[in-house]
This record gives sequence, C-alpha cells and structure tokens, in this order.
Amino acid sequence: MWKKIHMISGKASVRQAVHPNPADEANRLVQSFAARSSTAQHTQAVQDAQQRLFPARIAATSRSCLQAAPTDAPFTIKELRDTFKTRKDTAAGADKITYSMIKKAGPKTHEELLHLINISFATGRLPPAWKQAQVFLNFQQDPPHPTYTTPAPWEAPPLHFSARKLAKPKANLSPAELASEARASVRSAPTHAADVYFTDGSVDTTTGTAAAVVHHDEFAALYRLPDGSSTLQTELLAILRALQLAVPRNTNVTIHTDSLGAIQALQTVSPIDNVNLITFVLATAKNINDSGRHVHLNWVPSHTGIPGNEAADLAAKEALSLPQVTTPIPSSISQLKASVRRFSHEQAITCLRPWIHDPTSSAHWYNTTRTNTTPFPRDFGRKTRNALHRLRIGYKCLAEVKGTLPLTCCHCDAETVAPLNHYVMNCPATSDMLTRDHAATKDVIANTPHDALARLVTRYPPPR
Repeated sequence: MWKKIHMISGKASVRQAVHPNPADEANRLVQSFAARSSTAQHTQAVQDAQQRLFPARIAATSRSCLQAAPTDAPFTIKELRDTFKTRKDTAAGADKITYSMIKKAGPKTHEELLHLINISFATGRLPPAWKQAQVFLNFQQDPPHPTYTTPAPWEAPPLHFSARKLAKPKANLSPAELASEARASVRSAPTHAADVYFTDGSVDTTTGTAAAVVHHDEFAALYRLPDGSSTLQTELLAILRALQLAVPRNTNVTIHTDSLGAIQALQTVSPIDNVNLITFVLATAKNINDSGRHVHLNWVPSHTGIPGNEAADLAAKEALSLPQVTTPIPSSISQLKASVRRFSHEQAITCLRPWIHDPTSSAHWYNTTRTNTTPFPRDFGRKTRNALHRLRIGYKCLAEVKGTLPLTCCHCDAETVAPLNHYVMNCPATSDMLTRDHAATKDVIANTPHDALARLVTRYPPPR
C-alpha cells in the first residue's frame, strides 16, 4: 500500500507495464477467473447438495464459535513480551512506533497495551476512540510562527545585532572596569530617534517560577511565564514583548539585553528548539523593519550599574511573585525530553525499589556493591571487565541456572553448592586478594577496591 501511495505522490518511480494495455488485461483476467470459479459451473447434483448442506454448515460453524476452548483465555504479559522481536527493527508504521520502542517502554505501558489487545479480541472490534488515538513517542520541533516567512538569501536581516567584546574575560574584570565596559556597550548602540528598551528574564531555581520584563523610560511591562520555563525562553519573550510594544510607536527601536544566548538563538539560521518563539521575534522585527524603521539588539553585561538594566533586573524579580501566569508559552523540545527522562528515571526507581528490598534479588546485591566508589582501572580488557561486572551484579554460574550443583571449584578443587559465595568467602586461592572483614559476600565485594577486583578476576576467574 505504501509503495502505491509513494508512486501516486511521485516519491517512487512507476515501472512501465509489460503488457501494452494492463487495465484491459486485468479486467479480462478478473472476469475469466470469476466465470471459471463461479458455482454456476457446478453440475446440478453438486448445486443441490450444497443447498442441502448449507444450513448444517452454518449451524456447525456457530456451535464451534460459541464452544469454550482453552485458547479463549486472555493473553498473558509473558505472551506479549515473548512476541517482542530481538532483531533489528523493521520499518515503522504511520504512528512511527518501532518494536524496540515498545520493548523499552516499561511494565506500565506493556500492561496498558495488553489490556487494549485483550479487550479488542473479547469484543471482536477496535473501538473508534482507539482508532483516533495518536501516540507520539518521538518529539517533533514546534512549527514556525504563522506570521513568519523564510527570508531569501539576499535579504538583509530584520534585526541588527551588536555585542561589544570585553577587554578581558568578565571574571577578570573589577567592578569598576566592568561598569566602564557596560557603559561603552550602551553608548555603542544607536539611540538617535529611537525608543530604547531594556529587557530581562528571571527564573527561580528553587520553585521553577519564571518571568520576563520590559523596561522603558515611560513604563515597565511585567510578564509571568509558566513554571519550568527556561532562562532563554524568558529572555526571548522579553525581547518579543519589547518589539510588540514598539510596533505602534513609529520610531526606530534599540533593545538592550544581557543575554548572549538570546542573541545567538536569533542569529541561528535553522533553529531546532523554541522555533515558534524565535520566529515570532524575527517576524515582529521584520514587520517594524518593513515600515522603514531600524531595529537594533545590543548586548550589555549584567549587574554593572546601568540604570535601565538594573531596573529591568529588579522588575523581573518582582514579576516572579505575580499570582497567575500571564503569558503561556509551549515547552521546548529540550524541556520535554528532560521531563521524559526525569519521569522515566522515577518510574525505573519505582520498579526497582521492591527488588532492592528483596534480600535474595540481584538488584539488592548490586545496590550494595555499587557503593564501591573506587576508580575502575583503565587498562583492563573486555574479558576482565565482564568478569568484574559478574561479581558486581552477583551473576549466577551455569551450574546454578541448570540446577546441577554441587560444583567443583577450579581453583581449590573443593565442592560447593554456592559457587560465588565460595569463590569470594572461602576459596584459599582468592583469600589474599580480597578484604574478607565482612560477613556478607556482597559487602566484601563492595569494600574491595576495583583495581584489586580486576587483578583477582584476571588471575582467578570467577565461576561461570
């Protein structure tokens, strides 16, 4: 089907038909097949027999469908997971979901998927609500603002930027030198027949509240953004609001910002994050520029005693206390990904917590051995690395998995029903290379430096 769609859309080439009149030939073959396979070709005796048997066949089929069978049970979670393919993903469908994405989605997602499948088979249909659902596990960048058009290569940019280079790195400048540099930066920006704005954004790292502000000699405008907004978003929004306030004033525009990140984002040729916000700024600047006015964006160092910049900074802190969000903006791709990572980590911790509290589980073992924070040696090979990690996770040897214990230790010839415990706690060959001052095997591993463990598994490999 996809091949046909691609052919229709022109994405795929259409091969020339072998037959000169393929449509006519196809119709002829269909009619020929229909005529030859029609029940009208049967003898009258066969047609009479089919007519007599038809009610009985329908009744038998109905009884079979209604009869209970062992296979009528709902699918189990094990059966679902057994169907996950371990080989390379095949092409994803229209929903862009691959086998590996489902496999890595986690237990909760698997349970929901299993419920959907079982309900579908039990009812014999797929509810319309499921058909309409759209699942996006891959994030797409937000679209450009509707008022934005991509400029032609020969078009001049709607915004003129300036960022005066400091004489020395900011950290090496004294307060007086930094203030002097800031004043020089302000003087370098055009102010003749221009409205001058100072913009600033602020984010409270403790509460996540965010705000933006525009300061003008005649007024100040404060905006409260959604919690969790980034510093870059607050700075870009402040610049956008300054431009919007400047639109009806019919003068040139000079904006001072202390955000180099915002200037760099607005100079990016093809932004991949905060696309809607960046293109909205550029579209508004172009609107002003098209009316014959000049728009200039200038960088000034922060906290340097410049009155307009200091006033904007204080107003931004004040705007954090506004009771309600006044300017909603969409989350950026990086913020969405960070939220997914944080949620996935929390879910993983939730799933692992019962295992960690189980004293017989590998997770509890590893939870103890991972407290060993000594550095790993850098020069050991893959074989040594694998053996070392087998110790760290308490990996069972093959005899334990198969149930063929006892096993003879390959280092001291002693028979044991707990090979790993014997290797760490009792084997005389390994005694000089381990810190056996603890009662539990996992505690011994946790308190033996990793370089010593690497030498141990290299000289005396653990049971396999």
